[in-house]
Amino acid sequence: MEGSELLIALSSFATAFLGVLAAFTVYASLYLLSAVRRLESIVGSASPGTGMVAIAGFRDLEELARSLGCEEVGLLSSDGLPLEVYPRGGLIERYASLLAGLGSGARGVEGVKRLELVMDGLVVAVYRVGLGDEEVYAAFAMKPWAPRPLEASLLSAVSKYLRSKCQ
Repeated sequence: MEGSELLIALSSFATAFLGVLAAFTVYASLYLLSAVRRLESIVGSASPGTGMVAIAGFRDLEELARSLGCEEVGLLSSDGLPLEVYPRGGLIERYASLLAGLGSGARGVEGVKRLELVMDGLVVAVYRVGLGDEEVYAAFAMKPWAPRPLEASLLSAVSKYLRSKCQ
């Protein structure tokens, strides 16, 4: 009888252990799914109506731009955000089908367009800015919940960049 009691105790313990393990697995799966949905809603709500594409395998925007054939990169900042400015013909034109219009509320900004890339946990907002006969691309790397740069501050930053380039 002792052997059968031991067998019953072991099978009861194994059943309880497997039940706890199954409950933990279900909880962990639901928690992970919830975390992924929260992240998607943060990124999605931060940029309604814009095209998004995931970029992997690049350490920074400069490396991405160079891989797309953009050799000259200017660096400056606007409203405390790092800003990288690219000449015409590279980054945006490769993703033209994903462009979303922002409107042109700022004076002097013609044809402003934005594309948002998700790279290494950051949202990269890329703008095409036309100033007279010059056209450049400006990229801001920011957290998904950060406010987007205003067109007026973008115009100011790009104007400063173009003036410094002409001197």
